[in-house]
Amino acid sequence: MITDFKTSNYFTGMPYVLGFVLVPIGFGLLFSPKFIVGAVILSAGVVMLTTHFRLTVDLKQKKYTEYISLVGLKLDKEIHSFEQLEYVFIKKKRVSQTLHSRVSSNTIQKDQFDGYLKFSENDKVHLMTFDSRENLVKRLRPIATSLNTRIIDYSTDAPVEVK
Repeated sequence: MITDFKTSNYFTGMPYVLGFVLVPIGFGLLFSPKFIVGAVILSAGVVMLTTHFRLTVDLKQKKYTEYISLVGLKLDKEIHSFEQLEYVFIKKKRVSQTLHSRVSSNTIQKDQFDGYLKFSENDKVHLMTFDSRENLVKRLRPIATSLNTRIIDYSTDAPVEVK
């Protein structure tokens, strides 16, 4: 059984938002005398919106493939073997960002939650990151179900299985 799923976007933040701006502008320019410029702008927007990281897990052959999907094309493929698939797990991390202005600076700290797929003690794959534990669990549940495994939450004091 082969499971293929999107883990995260390649472009995040402002470049991803820019993709939403470029697509309608490029589409509009396709029907003008500057249709070549429109095609280039439309293509750039589509690339920004559709490029993402993916993971394919083949439980029968015990192999997983990490790759970048660019408009449906598989780029930069890395194929790995594994002995067993143990579980999906959640870890919490503290991140901080310092904002500077002319007269002061301010540091913002927040918790983020990372989802991983654990194959063995030394072999784990980062799946995705969310600011909300609940949103992460919502995205990890279908992955764990399709791989017939469980989700362990290490973001609490003691590890617990997510039901």
